[in-house]
Amino acid sequence: MSVHGQELPWALADLLSRRFRALADPTRLKLLAELQEQELTVQELTEALRTSQQNTSKHLAVLNQAGFVRRRKLGVYAHYSVSDPSTFDILALMQASLAGEMALARRALEAASGPIAEGRG
Repeated sequence: MSVHGQELPWALADLLSRRFRALADPTRLKLLAELQEQELTVQELTEALRTSQQNTSKHLAVLNQAGFVRRRKLGVYAHYSVSDPSTFDILALMQASLAGEMALARRALEAASGPIAEGRG
């Protein structure tokens, strides 16, 4: 397999798949979204996501291990921030791709059955 004309070695494929697996959870994506603009504590993130501190910490550990966030200890509080801002470029590309796919599916459904009402689901 090649990416942009360059061979993709197995070792690199493995590293990439590990990073993508770290993003493959809605809670982790929400954590990254919360951290996009500012550094936050575990407590602040727990409140923002309305989840348990244990669950928040578990997901932050995965993101930290994958290199997406960094942890800074200040007193008794752990503060987290985004360590790789290019992560949001990847997420924006995926979101744009999904929007395109949804638009195509919507047009196909409308062609087959007529206009689809907004807000129904």
